[in-house]
Amino acid sequence: MADSADRRAWDAVIEGSDWEACLDAETRVGDLQAVQRRVALKQRDGGARNAILLHADTRHHRELLRLTGDGFQTQFPITARRSLAALGAGRWPGGNSLILL
Repeated sequence: MADSADRRAWDAVIEGSDWEACLDAETRVGDLQAVQRRVALKQRDGGARNAILLHADTRHHRELLRLTGDGFQTQFPITARRSLAALGAGRWPGGNSLILL
């Protein structure tokens, strides 16, 4: 990410030796399409290589994801398992991911 990038919009930035992952955390999401648009704009405006969405693992969120189908997975293709394994090993996850925790 460029040094001049605006990081204020992200909840956290996880840094590796040659990568950064910008984190957006929410406890209750009402509109997943709004989340998709917001994250895409944050990535564009902040120069973020990838984003990690961290949402509460609730029945509500699992149902929202089920209803969105493949559209959400296209923007966030890296599975939570793969993303967490990479981050735990200090590696870049390889792209956008959604983690329910």
